[in-house]
Amino acid sequence: MLSLNQIVQTLNDLQTASSQLGNGSFLFGTPAEWGADAKITYPLMGVRLVSSDINGTILNTSLNIFFADLIHKSGFQGNETEVLSDMQRAALRMYSEIKNELETNYPATLELTSSITPFYEGSDDEVSGVEMNINITQFFDRSVCA
Repeated sequence: MLSLNQIVQTLNDLQTASSQLGNGSFLFGTPAEWGADAKITYPLMGVRLVSSDINGTILNTSLNIFFADLIHKSGFQGNETEVLSDMQRAALRMYSEIKNELETNYPATLELTSSITPFYEGSDDEVSGVEMNINITQFFDRSVCA
C-alpha cells in the first residue's frame, strides 16, 4: 500500500519529468499557504489532500490537483483562453501518467471523480488554470498492524 508520502513523491517525480510542467513549481498542502515560504515558479502543479477514507479493506485517498500559469492581460481577455487550454492539456496528460504509474508499479487504481474545473485567481499573481479531482483506491491490509 502506498503511503501519502509515496503518493506525493510520485506526483512530484511525474511533474519534474513533464516537458510542460517540469520547469515550474510543485507544491503540496493548503493552496492559501503556497508561495508563503518561497517564490512560485510557473507553471505550477499544486496538490491538496481532500480526504482519506477506509471502507473495510479499501483505502480511498482523494486529492485536488491544480495546474496554473500566469496570464497576461491585454485587450479583452489577453492569453487566458490559451493558458486554460494549456493547463487542461497538462491535467489530461498528468492524469494519464499518474494512472499508468500507479497501476503499473503499485496495486492501486485511479478514478477521476469529477470534471476538470477552470479557475481564475487574481490575488498576488494573476493566474488561470484548472483543478482536477482524483481518487486513488488501494487495498488496505488490516493485518499490518498485528
